[in-house]
Amino acid sequence: MREFRRVLLLMMLCCVGCAASVPLAPPELDQVAKHFQAPVGEALLYVVRRPGEEMMPIFQVVVDRKILGSLAPGTYLVIPVTPGPHRIASFTADNQVEVTVIAHEGTLYFLQMSTQMGENAIRVHLETLDAAAGREAVQAAVRAQGLTTY
Repeated sequence: MREFRRVLLLMMLCCVGCAASVPLAPPELDQVAKHFQAPVGEALLYVVRRPGEEMMPIFQVVVDRKILGSLAPGTYLVIPVTPGPHRIASFTADNQVEVTVIAHEGTLYFLQMSTQMGENAIRVHLETLDAAAGREAVQAAVRAQGLTTY
């Protein structure tokens, strides 16, 4: 029975996974975000999904208990935050992940969201990236339309 569920889940992903998409920000906002400059008095938080993941669900990005947008593979969000601690989270039916970032004015923070196969469902994974890897990941992605704009 467990193997049947796993096969069924993989078949469903094959059927709908390729069509996973989110609304995109206008190209000019994508270019502004790729200048990597935090506004005065704030820090910038980039949450990115690299293109080409085999498993392609859309994940919501939650910052300080507020849903700020969704990410599909190859997209990113940029979120201005005030200095201080911020909790970044995402969840699936199978798991929840959370990372705390202590933001400092003028600093850029990069998080990468990815998928992992759980026992019966897809799981979300969230990890921090250093500045070089983060900039590279953002440059390879397209900005998603979040619920906030910068």
